[in-house]
Amino acid sequence: MGWRPESICGRLRAVPCILLCLLATSPARASAQLIAPGKLASAHADLEGFRDCTQCHELRQPGVETALCLGCHTPLADRLAEDAGFHATVAADDCASCHKEHFGPDFALVRFDTASFEHDLAGYVLEGRHAEAGCRACHRREWVAEPAARAFKAEHGALDRTFLGLPTDCVSCHAPADPHGDQFGDRACTECHDTDGWEGAAGFDHAQTAYPLTGEHVDVGCTGCHVTTPRPGQSAPFVQYIGVQAELCTDCHGDEHEGIMPGRCTSCHDTGGWMGVDRTLLETTFDHTRTGFALEGVHDAASCSSCHDRRAIADLEWIQIGFVAGTESDPYPSPITGTCLSCHVDRHPGVFVEAGVVTDCVNCHTPYAWHPADYDVARHNAETGYALEGAHVLVACVECHVPSSDAPLFEGEGVGGRNTLPPLPTTSSPSEPCAQDSWFSSSSSSSSWGMLLQCCCCCNAAAAA
Repeated sequence: MGWRPESICGRLRAVPCILLCLLATSPARASAQLIAPGKLASAHADLEGFRDCTQCHELRQPGVETALCLGCHTPLADRLAEDAGFHATVAADDCASCHKEHFGPDFALVRFDTASFEHDLAGYVLEGRHAEAGCRACHRREWVAEPAARAFKAEHGALDRTFLGLPTDCVSCHAPADPHGDQFGDRACTECHDTDGWEGAAGFDHAQTAYPLTGEHVDVGCTGCHVTTPRPGQSAPFVQYIGVQAELCTDCHGDEHEGIMPGRCTSCHDTGGWMGVDRTLLETTFDHTRTGFALEGVHDAASCSSCHDRRAIADLEWIQIGFVAGTESDPYPSPITGTCLSCHVDRHPGVFVEAGVVTDCVNCHTPYAWHPADYDVARHNAETGYALEGAHVLVACVECHVPSSDAPLFEGEGVGGRNTLPPLPTTSSPSEPCAQDSWFSSSSSSSSWGMLLQCCCCCNAAAAA
């Protein structure tokens, strides 16, 4: 049987008929494989079969139509429409140039090198600690917040694989670790913090608050004033920044004056330091009655340093002042008070105190002056055993109570609660000096009172005669 052209042509004309018969009698997916270059990736497995070819391809057109891809991948379509996200930066205008199909169900449609990816192209620059984090440290299924992306990826079981839908605000990712609670409302974290780290709050300026920091407050750490506080209704505590009471110094500082000085601390002190007292202002305006020790008489005229400055006190006569323990280094240390002798030297070296006659200087003296003493003839007659009569009434105290060692003495033996004087001596001659009489020498040496009595010897001699 020879070769005949017409027989070959007949056979060729029969091929389309055979194919049509096969397509008509075979399942849809099997039919598609007769004309498809290979199976679809598992993500597109539901599009397998020639009846779904037009889901991605246009009839009689080669390749894949991008519009058809975006018809399904609506989250990407939205981003491209807004010129946002990574895909908006890709030069190629067709999806198939990067995402190849028909290479089998195990083929990866997304070829993504996380090590070399430039995150800036996604519209979010990684800085600070974000640059050190791995991709999945942030791109986690629970943080996919954009509704369209979340719904699309959840429908296709791709929430664990997607890089779409992640928000860029701090709270969306860091809310569980937010130590501020709801103190700052809707204010952005970036007003105070940056991606270099939570600590420091480089963007925060305390000068812009209702309480600008001055003086030594500038050097105090945040936690020195803002303490960890239990969070109402929650187990985790938080650091309180809003609502801190700071109207008064004593809201934070203890009262060093223990309540004896009412008013504001700022009337004497400033934030430059506790010791930094404005002395001029204080000493011209301070009301000493606040201390419980009202200044009267010469006390009112005395300088502050004469009672509150150890160096100045050292130069004063008849003054001996001790200070309350713990106040010695204060700008104005607190003198130990209680009686006059707390500050003043006893000018009667213990005479009245030891005898129990007088226990308080004000029994004879006033704060207005040391002299004259508030001790008159009537008291002398009533309180001593030696009544002043006749000419003695006019004799000055120091004429009998002669000053010894700069102070008059009033001591006598057998005081017994009274300052009694021994019998006055007499002389045989008005010309004999009283000071040379043996009575004086013995009394001045053996008597415990150690004073020299002087009297008008002539008058006494005359009286004896």
